[in-house]
Amino acid sequence: MREERKGPATTAPAQAVEGFLRSTGLTLDQLERRADKKGETFYAVVEKPGRKAPEIVAEVLEGVIRTFPWPKSMRWGNGSLRWVRPLQGSCAS
Repeated sequence: MREERKGPATTAPAQAVEGFLRSTGLTLDQLERRADKKGETFYAVVEKPGRKAPEIVAEVLEGVIRTFPWPKSMRWGNGSLRWVRPLQGSCAS
């Protein structure tokens, strides 16, 4: 994942630049300088490794199934899971 944050102008006071550096966790030499309409501006570019979709789906799916609100739901067997129809299995690809 790539995140870009626009910071203060390169001519901004040192306190503004230091505050921006603290908020991004970067150092001054890690910032990029880019020209825009008003002059040159600092940009913070932070790249974070992403996660694989199956990991995210596995993490989120159970909570969605258990808390999804249905106006009329049924239980299957002796469990407490309620669903719009008896849920015997699920498949996600």
